[in-house]
Amino acid sequence: MWADDPVVGRRYLQVEVREPGGFTDYRLRIDDERIDTGFNDVSFSFKVGCDDDLDCAEPVDPCRPPLPEDVDVDYLARDFVSLRNALLDFTAQRYPNWQTPLEADVAMVPLEIIAALGDELSYLQDRYNREAYLETATERRTLRRKARLVDYEIHDGRQATTALELTIADTMPATIQVPAGAAVWALAEGQDPIPFELGRGLRDAIDNLVFGVDTRWNPGQITPYALDDNDACLVPGATELLVRNDPAGPENPGGIVFLEADLPEWVGRQILLRDLAADVTETERLVLVTVEEVELTSDPLFALDLARIRWRADTAPRFHIPLDDLEISGNVVPATSGETRRQSFRLGPLQDGDPNDLLPAVEREGPLYSDADPSLVVSSHETDGDAARPPIYLLSLPGTETDGLAFIDMLDDLRATQPEIHLTEDGQPFQPWDFQRALLLCDSDDQVFTLEDGSWRRIVAYQSGAEQIVHRDYATGAGYTIRFGDGEFGRLPARDAVFHVDYRLGSGTRANLPAGAVNALSIPNQTPPHVGSLVGAVESVRNPFPVRNGLDPESATEIKLLAPDAFKAETFFAVRPEDYGAQAARLDSVQQAQGAFRWTGSWLSATTAVDPAGAGLLTDTVRQEVQTLLDARRQAGREVIVVPPRYVNLDLIITVCLARNAFAGQVEPRIHTALFGDVLGMTTGFFSPDQFTFGTPLSRPALEAAIGGVSGVEAVVDVQVRIHGVTDFAPFTDFSLDVADDELIRLENSRQFPERGSLQLSMVGGA
Repeated sequence: MWADDPVVGRRYLQVEVREPGGFTDYRLRIDDERIDTGFNDVSFSFKVGCDDDLDCAEPVDPCRPPLPEDVDVDYLARDFVSLRNALLDFTAQRYPNWQTPLEADVAMVPLEIIAALGDELSYLQDRYNREAYLETATERRTLRRKARLVDYEIHDGRQATTALELTIADTMPATIQVPAGAAVWALAEGQDPIPFELGRGLRDAIDNLVFGVDTRWNPGQITPYALDDNDACLVPGATELLVRNDPAGPENPGGIVFLEADLPEWVGRQILLRDLAADVTETERLVLVTVEEVELTSDPLFALDLARIRWRADTAPRFHIPLDDLEISGNVVPATSGETRRQSFRLGPLQDGDPNDLLPAVEREGPLYSDADPSLVVSSHETDGDAARPPIYLLSLPGTETDGLAFIDMLDDLRATQPEIHLTEDGQPFQPWDFQRALLLCDSDDQVFTLEDGSWRRIVAYQSGAEQIVHRDYATGAGYTIRFGDGEFGRLPARDAVFHVDYRLGSGTRANLPAGAVNALSIPNQTPPHVGSLVGAVESVRNPFPVRNGLDPESATEIKLLAPDAFKAETFFAVRPEDYGAQAARLDSVQQAQGAFRWTGSWLSATTAVDPAGAGLLTDTVRQEVQTLLDARRQAGREVIVVPPRYVNLDLIITVCLARNAFAGQVEPRIHTALFGDVLGMTTGFFSPDQFTFGTPLSRPALEAAIGGVSGVEAVVDVQVRIHGVTDFAPFTDFSLDVADDELIRLENSRQFPERGSLQLSMVGGA
């Protein structure tokens, strides 16, 4: 039926059906000429709320929401006070009925919480921005990573080392063994004691190394001996000394100081030679020599048993020492600064029955790997199909925040020092984990660990019923943290594994002390006594030389100053043509190299000509070595082609005037030796391969001087020169024969390869 809609002012047709329709499509056709054919016989559905094309009326726009009020935003508000004021200004504008806010107002709580969060976020933004640049970074771990980007390895300092002179108590009946790791101290009023431990490092204590000492080797017990008056003084550079080795007497208070069984142990030991001062106005002079051999001998004239001590020449004294003023001390042992600590820790949460001193390692999620071992990934870590995040375990070494970590200089390279750390898994004491400065070059099965700057520790704890939830996180940039591999770079240890770490706390420059400062065998009021105490066996201890080699870690200021300059001084990339030659020349097998860009038809290729060291030809081995290096340092997309040099092969005709007493048959071989060297390679000739490189000219005065210096040559009369296969012979009258920067002069004078240059000698005069 037809009906009218008074709201919109339209007529409509209402169709009633006998039963409800479904969601399928129906067709409606009204057989009436008044119906527009464009809207007749159309498809529709009884589905409610679905769009259809039945209504031809224009849709009415719904009421639009009112525009928000314009609010002024202070974009300079970053701290708590400015953010709080900005929020108060906003609430006063948006909620005008809110009276003057008071601190006790409950609405002020969320407002100040939001301001505090904004203040913290602003601080984090500033910190992130500062750590993004080397010039403004403050965290040591940030500086280390950024320095490595330019191939600069910052150093962590070096522990101080010294030699200690022990005086053994007379109550000791025979040779005793003092263990490596036994502690002595330098006491200073108002300061903490500075510890030193016997041995050259932590490894000596781990290996249970001992040092033999004896009352017979105390200062003054070893008596020097001279066979005659001419040997009454130890001269500079002397490498041996005779000492008495007969029974004790007025002239030999020490008696027999060397036994046959003791001799092998003296090889490599150190002996202190002291030139005693004649009076208090003079100072003692000391020298520490390294023994190579102790030999038992005798003086048959006086029937005295002697011992001959020989030491290394590089440790020989550099001043005169009268034997009457010489005091010898044999109880000299090495010592290093620092104090050894031992810490045990578990990977994962602690378990019932764990000792109180067992620490839990901090656990974090590692990178997302598509081929991670699912057996090593616990369910709490993120997984995505076949990809998973393995855990990363971290353990900060207690005490390193304040005292630092000791690093030992084993390779005489400050930037390759090794930390004094010995890490083993529980039950595997003879399989220590190896330290690596970076894990990027380690395989998934390598049993390695690395160190990170900073300390992770407990930040806050929450009590949830009977359970305590402890949050551990990065706390400070001081100290050092052990980090294990993640299964991709370095082995991922098993969860719940227990580890033991022995490490030495370092002192840096604090352990640089004057002579005699390390003299305490114990610390006053120390309870219990230190493990490995020397009290009782050792009467006194002192360092005869000042301690000077302790070094603090490289400071942030030094890193920021040196890293950019080191990056410029030694580059590890090639961009310009000359860069390719400079990189190749760093190889020991390359004397010089020249780089140039050549158009090969489609792009520019870096063609590098190589002058090999000690050879006239570029071998395949050297070519491949250069190719491998440049492929690692070339510009992306730049092809590298290694080629031999452009040789300038010279032919020379030299007329030589011989001396009146010289024979041509004798002089000619000498000239060949002077120009090309001998067969055994013992003599370098004028035309030897390493004498010429790219751009080196042939100097006529130098050539004549090389020939004129041969015995039997009176003078060089004439020199004819030509470039083989290029020019004809012409008099060599110029000061030098110049070649291009990418050319190399060659004259081998080989009958097998005449194209590599030849020499003809014409002899005139002589006998």
